[in-house]
Order: sequence, then structure tokens, then C-alpha cells
Amino acid sequence: MSLASNLPSTQIFDKIAQKLKNSDSTKQQAINDINGIFTFHITGDGGGEWFVDAKESGQVGKGAAPAGKTSDTTITLAAEDFSQLVDDNSAAMQLFFGGKMRVAGDQVLMMKLNKVLALGQ
Repeated sequence: MSLASNLPSTQIFDKIAQKLKNSDSTKQQAINDINGIFTFHITGDGGGEWFVDAKESGQVGKGAAPAGKTSDTTITLAAEDFSQLVDDNSAAMQLFFGGKMRVAGDQVLMMKLNKVLALGQ
């Protein structure tokens, strides 16, 4: 299941989707550990909007949330900052406090962002 193109942002979501699809135990562990629906709104060249449902279905897709669901937290940042975040997820706090990453909704879930991104490694 490819979400779109060879854009770095799409590639990470493709990897997350594959990992969750190919392993029921990984999917269940992610749902247990994360328990949230994340929306990533990535701006600029290579941007777009994707969701990771680590609350119920383990689904990954384009758009704000799975059909009939709402996101628990929305993370907005530029494509180049998203690439930095994927390469070094310890950059999350620096991006957040530097005003380069905005979080709407359940901000406590942001603390589990590294677990979401680790699924794409």
C-alpha cells in the first residue's frame, strides 16, 4: 500500500503502514503503548496530511483521520523540519519550543511521538 510518491514524508508513512500491516503483534503493541490517533500536517514542498491510527485500527493513510474518526492530536510542521524529526526524534522538543512544530489537541500524546516515528525505522 503506497500512499503517494517518493517524497520523504510519504516514505516514512509507507514504512509505518507496512510494519503495522505485516505484524499483528506490532500493531497491537503500538495500540497498547500509544493509544492515540495522530494527524501530521506537513507544509511546503513534499508536504501533505497523513494520519496514524495507533488507537483502534492500526491504519495509516492520507488525510486527517480514518473515516468516521477524529484525530486526538495534530502535529503541524514544515517538510524540512519533519525530515529532521524523522532523522532525530529527540529534535521534537527543540522544534516545538522553537515554534517550528505546532501541536493541537491532546498535547500529552506528543510525548509518544517518538514511538510513532520509531515504527517507520
